[in-house]
Amino acid sequence: MSERLRLLAGACLILVALFWNNLGDIIPTIPEENDKIIIEEPESSMIEEWNNVTDSITNSSDVLRLCVFNKIFAERVKDYDASAQQINDVYVEAAKNCFGETLKGKYELLGPATEGAMASVLGNEDHKTTNFEKSALSKKFMAFAWNLNNKL
Repeated sequence: MSERLRLLAGACLILVALFWNNLGDIIPTIPEENDKIIIEEPESSMIEEWNNVTDSITNSSDVLRLCVFNKIFAERVKDYDASAQQINDVYVEAAKNCFGETLKGKYELLGPATEGAMASVLGNEDHKTTNFEKSALSKKFMAFAWNLNNKL
């Protein structure tokens, strides 16, 4: 074995020995299969707004993936510096990247519900979004994620 390789192997062993007790903190744990996603319960009117579309999504894998997708969107949308059209485009493109064609035509209420939610907050005209609009949109999509999470 070359001198450099032995030196490198020795250094690696020393580092592992020094940080052995902390490795559990560095390596993330895989959540249990039955762990729930933590989402604060929204207002009852927002829950009711999503009930029909949530009930129409029957595949448990789709429910979970849509829950996580909409929760992440709801968390991030508040920080976007974007127009109404750009926010809509981000949601649509992210959904295409995340789901591909797997949901296309599968749930008839899903597309109209998400489009309606966007339009109810942002309207139909493109404009610079306000913090109030982004916060309202976040709450609306977090309510969708909450409904999906409670269906699991």
